[in-house]
Amino acid sequence: IRAARGFEDLRITAAVEPSGHAAIGQDAGQLAAAGTLGVPVTTAERAAAADITIDFTYHAAAPANAARAAGGQGYVLGTTGLTL
Repeated sequence: IRAARGFEDLRITAAVEPSGHAAIGQDAGQLAAAGTLGVPVTTAERAAAADITIDFTYHAAAPANAARAAGGQGYVLGTTGLTL
């Protein structure tokens, strides 16, 4: 989130955590120590449609996140700990 704020042509439209996570409803920018962003953390089911999903989640969550993006949305996986 902090790095994205340095690019004029990049806009964060959603920040996602699992249902019940303590960060739900809090400002994503404040949680990332990047100042107020005006984007509340939400669940994947409630997140706004975006052009691209950038996934830095836990390796066990990556398959479901990729499946959600399979409907034509761009998907960048930066998660570590995956094995084939």
